[in-house]
Amino acid sequence: MFNPGSRLPLASHAVAWKDSTHVKRLDGNNGLLLAATIDKLFDQYLIAFEPSTGQMLLSRTLAPADRQKMGLALNIRQSLSTKQAAYLARHRE
Repeated sequence: MFNPGSRLPLASHAVAWKDSTHVKRLDGNNGLLLAATIDKLFDQYLIAFEPSTGQMLLSRTLAPADRQKMGLALNIRQSLSTKQAAYLARHRE
């Protein structure tokens, strides 16, 4: 069944809200606009983005069959600013 909410973009935090200061929570550079399904994977650290290239990285725990079911392509890239890259580096830690 098609879920239209899964295609709507969400503001995702590279450094989680609970792990951020008030300033970092409101810093636009700590955010990415992601589809709801991608946001959930990002929040659970099943995907990340390479800070220098914006290339999406997939966790080894995410099985190829599951990636295929979700329609995750291996060539997804996110345009990033230098400041966003710093937050994403922390997300990957």
